[in-house]
Amino acid sequence: MRLLLVEDEKELSRAIKSMLVLSGYEVIQAFDGEEALALIENNFYDGIISDIMMPKMDGITLLKTIRKKNIDTPVLLLTANGQVEDKVEGLDAGANDYLSKPFAFKELLARVRSMIKHYSPIGENTHISYGSIKLSIATYELAGKESSIMLSNKEGKILSLFLKNPTQIIPFEKLVSFMSCLDAKDKEIELYTSILNNKLDAVNANFKLAKLNKGYKVASL
Repeated sequence: MRLLLVEDEKELSRAIKSMLVLSGYEVIQAFDGEEALALIENNFYDGIISDIMMPKMDGITLLKTIRKKNIDTPVLLLTANGQVEDKVEGLDAGANDYLSKPFAFKELLARVRSMIKHYSPIGENTHISYGSIKLSIATYELAGKESSIMLSNKEGKILSLFLKNPTQIIPFEKLVSFMSCLDAKDKEIELYTSILNNKLDAVNANFKLAKLNKGYKVASL
């Protein structure tokens, strides 16, 4: 599991990272909101832990920005002194959970585990729309402007992962883990992405799933 830790207090950031790494997480650090935004836009994370009070871009603005970009990665906000206003604003902006400083590391770990466990890349929506297509979560019908096609359960789940993270590169290791959960093998990643690209072409989608050095990404045609 890859986490992004956004905390400008470097000693606290190092302590949190050490604890998370010992618990089996891969942790990438950012020390201000603008640095974090650049990392989020170009990489996939299973979860984000973000302070609110940060230089250049605060945590609430960062959260609002990524949600506007349809990045649905779960976010745990760290709030100073348990301020109610920060908690309410953060939840309204799309945070999945919050934790007040100071906190016990055991509680942070528990919150992270719970956040990731209960996160669903398809959320509670019945459809995911992107570009010129719409994907039904209930039936995995892929509809374009003039035609539609049915996807298999595995195809629908894989495509939904990409459509909920359209600006991010989904790394190969994440896809391997995701495919394993779908009872598919890692060598089938290229097969499924090829099938999905054929079906996207069949409904005249204006994008495809492109293979890059580190993984796959939604790419406009």
